Amino acid sequence: MAPPLLSIVYVTGDRDPLPALETSIANNRRDDIEWVVVDNRAAPGAQPEEVAGSPVRWISAPAGDGNAALNRGAAAALGLIVLPLLAGDELYTGAVSRLINEWRQIPSDRKARFSGITALADTGGGVREFRAEWTDLEPAQLRYQQGWAGEPLYTLRVELLRARPLPLPGDPLPPLAMLWRVASRGFMTRAINAELATRQPPERQSARNRRYEALSILSFDIAHSKSNRKGFRDAAADYQIASTELNIGLRRQWRDLKEDAAKALWLTTWLPGRKRERQNALKPGQPAVSGAPNQIQRGPVLFIVSSLDPPVAGQLAATAIGLQQRQAETRVISLDAGALERDLRDAGIAPVLLEPHPVWDFFGLLREIKAHIARAKPAVIASAGAAPNLAVLLLKRWHKARIVWTLAPAEAPGLSDRIAAFIECRLARFVSATITSNQADFDQAIATGFPRERLTIVPAGLDLERFRHDPEGRASHRAAWRVSDRAPLIGRIGRIVPAADHTTFLQAAVIVGRTRPEARFVCIGGGPNARVAEMQALSRALGLGERVIWTGAITTSASVYSALDLCVSSAAEANGIPESIAEAMACGTPVIATDAGESAWLIGDDRAIVPVGDPEALAARILAFLDDQDAGLSDPATLRARVARELSVERLLDRMEQVLYG
Repeated sequence: MAPPLLSIVYVTGDRDPLPALETSIANNRRDDIEWVVVDNRAAPGAQPEEVAGSPVRWISAPAGDGNAALNRGAAAALGLIVLPLLAGDELYTGAVSRLINEWRQIPSDRKARFSGITALADTGGGVREFRAEWTDLEPAQLRYQQGWAGEPLYTLRVELLRARPLPLPGDPLPPLAMLWRVASRGFMTRAINAELATRQPPERQSARNRRYEALSILSFDIAHSKSNRKGFRDAAADYQIASTELNIGLRRQWRDLKEDAAKALWLTTWLPGRKRERQNALKPGQPAVSGAPNQIQRGPVLFIVSSLDPPVAGQLAATAIGLQQRQAETRVISLDAGALERDLRDAGIAPVLLEPHPVWDFFGLLREIKAHIARAKPAVIASAGAAPNLAVLLLKRWHKARIVWTLAPAEAPGLSDRIAAFIECRLARFVSATITSNQADFDQAIATGFPRERLTIVPAGLDLERFRHDPEGRASHRAAWRVSDRAPLIGRIGRIVPAADHTTFLQAAVIVGRTRPEARFVCIGGGPNARVAEMQALSRALGLGERVIWTGAITTSASVYSALDLCVSSAAEANGIPESIAEAMACGTPVIATDAGESAWLIGDDRAIVPVGDPEALAARILAFLDDQDAGLSDPATLRARVARELSVERLLDRMEQVLYG
């Protein structure tokens, strides 16, 4: 049997690891990972009955020494990379799949340079994202060069230990003092802006742990001391204070410091007041580290969009409404009317609709926008669309506001769009931030030449009040489609176009029907008449007959998703997150999707992802999911919680506040 790819190592400390451990296992069920719990409590015990039968190994380690416990857990791990966790850490749904998928995307000829993947953990005070997605750097650089002051979620390589015999539970710990130096120091990490866990910060660490961490900083990170002098002075003081608490003499303290710069810093800790200053900072209830992100300073926000139609205007309209509900002053200006005007007015925001200006009268548009900016006096201007983006930048000398652009989704642009994009690309370095809604548009912007350091991804928010399970709607739709409540109903939602690949869905339906003849299938959505007729003819040729329902173009409400037992996306290509997948999950309907766009990221479960254009694999997954539903293994609450965590309007507003206010 091949060893697992990833090992999750929980260190107990003085806490009970079971609640977070059981939740994390339930959220990340995979066959290619293992869970190692290192019990270093004062009175360690045997593996509890609650995790009997789970893929958990329970080993013991010296009490009170978290670093020795972590070393033992890493030595016992079989995986290629290790994810160290504390007892209270709880992994989100699909977190492990995200880490593994990111690791697999590193080219094989480059993996030897990497120590692993670094993501984000939330400690309750919000998440401070890295400055740029896909940053490849040494782990120490996250703090000293990127200014990171949050809680990174590190994974580390340990395959270099394979030459050593692995210790069994209770065996002596091998000499692994250099383990973390080998696994992370000097190697690169791939930092991604993905929040994958909640973390309960530990109470004040033991003196042994504080000395170990301070000595590691002074031994391996001292080259970065010029970029953060105070941080290294604090590390030297921590080293001296912890050593004194452990009754470690001055001679050994001096001898253990290998670098001359570290010894010089250690000497400064004996200056009058320096030691007392650090001891006061370490008192309970006071911050132990400096450099925390500044509190957001609110100010009026002016949104300027090319039209009030989705998709881009939808994100900014939701932000305007949400920020107003959070007591921020917001105004909206649009160059054209659209479907979102009523939503804004219902929320108490009266959008200003400018008179149409011909292309040659761009300076007339500038004058009108300038007048509105002068009246609004915004602290931030968020714009979407080529004309608004360029206008607010050209007017910057008059308004002095922070400028945030939103790029339109990547499509097949015409000549005028390409010219506008070229100009935007050349001027983007003069704006504070540029937003894309998904990874595909982010990558396209990078390829076009937009400055990476000013780009950020903010996925659109989903109205969770609108999309939730609707039992009455389920019954009414199934009755209208003449599908009994006991018959499995598998739905394909979306326009019937070549990119949606309904062919693969219909071919998979034939295979599913051989095993589950009672299953019914529904294609929800319109499309070009010729394409719809072609797919219906294919359905008849495959012998599906009345087992496939064609609804035509209808509104995809919560009742439609609730009527389905399984929602399938067979797309051959996609840009961003398919709306049907997010909306179905919000309604608690299980989903299966091809590996196109960002479906895999949202779903967070490799079992629900199949290759593009593979009807056999799609049919196998559908049958497996139907079996899980029959066995009562489907959990609608988990699906909805995943969407709520990543795509709720509140999450959108948190992300937008960080970008808008800087």
